[in-house]
Amino acid sequence: AAGAALDASRTPGLPPEVADPMQSWSLHATKLMFIMGIRGGGNSLNDAATDLNTDANNVQTACAVAMSRA
Repeated sequence: AAGAALDASRTPGLPPEVADPMQSWSLHATKLMFIMGIRGGGNSLNDAATDLNTDANNVQTACAVAMSRA
């Protein structure tokens, strides 16, 4: 999913306000997978999940705004 989001964020003509949070989500998804892979826990796991959720919300909001302008 992280790779697919990164690829999609590079779609020609995609507004930066949509592409940027998609790229951030991809980075944070990769970070979360890495933390889980090394069996990290505690604050690092919670912080990575929080960042991922924030990015997901930002992507959804940016897409909704972009669709309302179309």
